[in-house]
Amino acid sequence: RILIGDASLENAKIEGDAPFGDAIFNGQARFFGANFSGKADFYGAEFKHYAGFNEAEFGYADFERAKFTGGPISFKYVKFRGPAEFAHATFKGRTEFIGAKFLNNAYFQSVRAFDEAHFERVRFRGVASFQHGRFDGFAGFGGARFALDADFIDAQFGENSSFGNATIGGDAWFSNCIFSGEADFSEVGFNGGAWFRETK
Repeated sequence: RILIGDASLENAKIEGDAPFGDAIFNGQARFFGANFSGKADFYGAEFKHYAGFNEAEFGYADFERAKFTGGPISFKYVKFRGPAEFAHATFKGRTEFIGAKFLNNAYFQSVRAFDEAHFERVRFRGVASFQHGRFDGFAGFGGARFALDADFIDAQFGENSSFGNATIGGDAWFSNCIFSGEADFSEVGFNGGAWFRETK
């Protein structure tokens, strides 16, 4: 496995694919403003300290099974032009996707967030799937915009969660969810069906 200490790639332009699959980042990873024109392959990578991708742009982002274990994680105002894969990813620090734009499909199936997870004002243009996701801390989706379906089937929310002022263009799937804290759906715009079958 590739071992990397501190990684500083602010405003880097990476032509073609970026093979960081299974890499271990032992120091801080800073990709602020980086532009990945091809596939950014972080499949199974482990970030042991702060990981920051603020305002980066991705052609195809693969963070499936990535582990963020050592500090805050920030994807604020990131633009995902192609598919964004975060299935089975683990986030152990405060996680922020505030203001991010997913112009294609966003896959967060079975994601695990141990701390606060912030998706406020995120734009989902394609499929947005959080099936089987687990949010142990606060989960914020306030002001998010889902152009198509919002899929949270079988998701678990350990503390308070907020979808206030979110807009869902397709169907809202919250079937079989568990909300252990307060669940705020104030002023949500449901333009399709809203499914809460067997939700607790």
